[in-house]
Amino acid sequence: MSNASGIDAEGPWFDGVEALRGREMDPVNAAQAKAKHVAIVGAVKLCLNMSGFPNLEIVEAGQRLGGRVHTAYLEGGPYDYQYQEMGPMRFPVSIQYTGTNETIPINDMKLVFQLADIMNQLNEGQKNYTVEFIPWIQESPNGLHYFSGLKNADGLPPTAKEVKSNPKLALPVPADPIVGNITDLISDIACSPKTMAAAAKNVFTAYKAFINTGLGGLGGDDWSEFAYVHNHLKYSLNATDQAVNAGEFGGFGGNSLWDVIYECEYFGATTWRTIDGGLNKLPNSFYPHVGPITAMGRAIERAEFLSDSDQVRLSWKEKYTDIAYKDKTYDYAIISAPFSKVRSWRFPNTSKNSIGID
Repeated sequence: MSNASGIDAEGPWFDGVEALRGREMDPVNAAQAKAKHVAIVGAVKLCLNMSGFPNLEIVEAGQRLGGRVHTAYLEGGPYDYQYQEMGPMRFPVSIQYTGTNETIPINDMKLVFQLADIMNQLNEGQKNYTVEFIPWIQESPNGLHYFSGLKNADGLPPTAKEVKSNPKLALPVPADPIVGNITDLISDIACSPKTMAAAAKNVFTAYKAFINTGLGGLGGDDWSEFAYVHNHLKYSLNATDQAVNAGEFGGFGGNSLWDVIYECEYFGATTWRTIDGGLNKLPNSFYPHVGPITAMGRAIERAEFLSDSDQVRLSWKEKYTDIAYKDKTYDYAIISAPFSKVRSWRFPNTSKNSIGID
């Protein structure tokens, strides 16, 4: 897709889908197309299968579904509640601004809730595969606040409520007016109600607007947070470093300010949900539908187009110490593994039957 085709390559994917609906597509042999052998690397096949593509195979690098969604059960099962989330752990639902009654839903999170509803319908109430959401407590006045050995008189760490009532229990932070000015400036850009509301309503169009016209028309993605504060606004290196690398918005200095907007929107949420029994419950709900056609333990390292057969060959090693590769050929390969993994693969110059959708 490109701008020349009438589809904005940097815009929301659903805008491209809408544009394609109004086009006259070339006639195809549906039965022949659906008979193709398709590999899906790092993804699930549910949508294609429901559309009538039966000859599918999922290729997973690990030994389970879910990828970065992973719950470690320390003792017992999901409903013994002795588990730790090793990846994502909760979903922001909505934002309510202080002093107003306005509640703004975070719409992109609805994709997760809608997916869970679909899986629950497909699994017809089977307890092991049911996904149920429960409230998540993001902050509690009883949460412990322990820094640099500061404790109560009884030797126990203070709670957040105790620190609020007794600032001496908090780690003192030297007040620098200039650093405070920079922090306020970043907050005005990234955490304003208007910006957060736009991102909550439609994160795709909000991002598009930011990279085009953000930072007063400079282009939001043309500047890192550090470069914008130091090079454009001319604050000193010392003050910039304190504000963007160690302050309230620390850790984003080398990144676009969009990262700060993203954090403000999600961590500014006032209501949250998580999955009862751990987030593993969501990928596990796919097992009845994709388990039999999933090849586990295939960490793909190569993707090649075979011109003689017009197919794609995927190669992997069963053990990292192996010299020889295992391989399998497909009519098409849909690659949706994380780019951090795909970038290390060996590709030929062209792979016309390999479709990247990461």
